[in-house]
Amino acid sequence: MLRLPLTGTFRYLVLPEFFEQDAVQQMLSRAKQLIEEVDLATHPMTAFTTAEQGCHVGDQYFLDSSSRISAFFEPSALDPSDPHKLIVPKEQSINKIGHALCQLDPVFRSQTLENQRLQDLARELGVHKDPLVLQSMIICKQPRIGGKVTQRFVKLPEGGTGFVDLPGSQKEAETKWDEESGWKQECCGAGDLVLIHGGVQHQSPPNLSDKTRFIYTFHMIEGQDGYTYDERNW
Repeated sequence: MLRLPLTGTFRYLVLPEFFEQDAVQQMLSRAKQLIEEVDLATHPMTAFTTAEQGCHVGDQYFLDSSSRISAFFEPSALDPSDPHKLIVPKEQSINKIGHALCQLDPVFRSQTLENQRLQDLARELGVHKDPLVLQSMIICKQPRIGGKVTQRFVKLPEGGTGFVDLPGSQKEAETKWDEESGWKQECCGAGDLVLIHGGVQHQSPPNLSDKTRFIYTFHMIEGQDGYTYDERNW
């Protein structure tokens, strides 16, 4: 039985090769196919931005993605003089694809909601009494233009990746984390599963390599009755 405390020293757990390579290749191929299927002629060319960059919470395309499979562009992939044009190839312009990926796509559904090992792990962790997956997405760390992200992820192949976490950050809510010292780096391989405490501050720096890094991410919440979430959540 694997149980992790919500308080104390627990921040994250890396499970090497949790996903078999056949499954990893299926997800990777499907991710590339989803990017190829993005229609530039009909897409609103919405870029993904963080709160630090200017949050797009009011963007209807972003809000509607909670029940769809939507594509978001890297801000720096768009032509400053014409945001409806790309300055890099389409396959290197996407920031992420989500957020109902595992609900609507058969490949990611089979590796998430229908994955018995993942279900067993979620229960054994003891973090949630009734664990549910809320959001799921592919994060694309694009070469040289990709910004940093803060997510949970499963590493897919084609270029190494990792994340940086800050020990003790699950205990403090109102802090300027980028100004804090003590960040530690964790490298991950293809198929590794990374579990991160929901209150831990973590980040993934820009991709300086020549290859796109693909990361499959999903967020878990408590589904048991008696828990109330902010109505602005989606």
